[in-house]
Amino acid sequence: MARARPGTHRARLLAALAHQPSDRVPMDFGTTRTTGATIPAYARLRTHLGLAAPAQRPIVCIDVMQQLALVEDDVQRALDVDARGVFLGAPDGFTTEVRSVDGAEEYTDEWGIRRRRPAGGHYFDLVAPPLHGDPDPKRLDRYPWPDPADPGRFRTLRAQVDALQHEGEYAIVVNPTYGPIHLTQYLRGFEDWFIDLIAEPAFATALLERVF
Repeated sequence: MARARPGTHRARLLAALAHQPSDRVPMDFGTTRTTGATIPAYARLRTHLGLAAPAQRPIVCIDVMQQLALVEDDVQRALDVDARGVFLGAPDGFTTEVRSVDGAEEYTDEWGIRRRRPAGGHYFDLVAPPLHGDPDPKRLDRYPWPDPADPGRFRTLRAQVDALQHEGEYAIVVNPTYGPIHLTQYLRGFEDWFIDLIAEPAFATALLERVF
């Protein structure tokens, strides 16, 4: 395990991971898609902390589906957060385009998964799993899978890490895309996915292997 100077944010997190005592439980807020806050909640938190209002400092969305805000350094400092996140980029040539459809908002991600948010909704629901239906393994061969090695994903990672190391001794956490299990559920649709585990285990296994 990497060494860290005692008493730093990084040392605090490393101690916890090693099941060693530290001065307090380490804190994370906003370094991953499971430790963040939605944009409205984040805006209210900034106001509560007496920090710049959203109109003065536009909130950046880092996850369209969940409508998660990028948690900025001033908030993390105010809360004495121990971790900082580094974020993968989008593949070159791909952008998430949210469009208006019948009074709702829709977008399709790089996996071909279509989602919709109704007027007044807080997040985007799965509406069109692209591999729904026939569990034919040949469909997996024909499917246009994203390129995991696309340089756009990694181009800024080194600069992000270097900047964080310059700012202080934080625990640096890579914020990945959605986990492989969730992606197979989104691609297949939840009902088909659960049925596959019992009725079509070979297809379920092949889909999992593709995504992993």
